[in-house]
Amino acid sequence: MAVKLLNNVRSKLALSVTASDTQLRVLTGQGSRFPSLDTEGDWFPVAIENENGEIEFCKATARNGDIITVLRGQEGSTARPYASGDACELRLTVAALMEFGGGGGGGNTGPVINVAFVAIEGA
Repeated sequence: MAVKLLNNVRSKLALSVTASDTQLRVLTGQGSRFPSLDTEGDWFPVAIENENGEIEFCKATARNGDIITVLRGQEGSTARPYASGDACELRLTVAALMEFGGGGGGGNTGPVINVAFVAIEGA
């Protein structure tokens, strides 16, 4: 099981979704911007955001073309309806980072991420 990440992945919903829908259809041809999930248990984080700035985090468990299958209302967010044209993006989330730190349910066997603050001065 691995989290899949890519930089700058964004699209918009091609169709509206209800709070209970588990498939998100993004704009035609833009599904390929999101990672392929070739191995059982692979996933990537998805954020849906509407015009009011309401954000829902989802866990994408499959992608077939422009259709992304998701678990809704993840990471303390609330599943809600979204309209066609609302943002659908791959965003780095705490759950994704926990996978790298071994906190994704597999014990502390993963690599540890250390972050240090560094000042870079010009010559």
